[in-house]
Amino acid sequence: MLKLVENISLDILSWYGDKLKGIIYEPNYNVILVVLEDVDKISLFARGEIYNFFYNRLIKLDEFKKFVVENHKSPRLYGIIVSPKELSYNIPKLIYIIHKGYILYDPKGLISNIRKANVKIVEDYDKKILDLGKVKKGEVIEI
Repeated sequence: MLKLVENISLDILSWYGDKLKGIIYEPNYNVILVVLEDVDKISLFARGEIYNFFYNRLIKLDEFKKFVVENHKSPRLYGIIVSPKELSYNIPKLIYIIHKGYILYDPKGLISNIRKANVKIVEDYDKKILDLGKVKKGEVIEI
C-alpha cells in the first residue's frame, strides 16, 4: 500500500509543482490529504474528479496490478483535496488526519505549524474525541 501512496503522491507533486502545499497520509482510514492552492472556489465534486484523475493513472501501474493480484481486491485509497485556507477551519476529520497522519510533503511547514497546535486526541471506548483546548465557563470559541 505504501508504494501506491508514494506513486500517487509523486504524480500529484510532479503535476502541480509549486501549487502543492502539502500531502499527508493517514493509514487507519487510508486517506491522502492533499493541500492545493486555489481550490477553495472549486466544488467538492470537482475536487473528487481531480483525485480520481490521479487514482486512474495509478491503476495503470504495475504496482497497482500486483496489489490487486496479492490481495484479491483494489486498494481503498481515499483522497481529500483542500486549500491552505480551509485547513484553518478546524474541521474535526481534517484535524485528526493532520495529527495522526504521516506528513509526506510539507515544503513551507504549513502542516507542521497546524500540528503544533495544542490538540489532544483521546480514545474513549471505540470513539475518538478531539480536545481542542480548555474552555472557561461561558467562553465562546471558534471551532
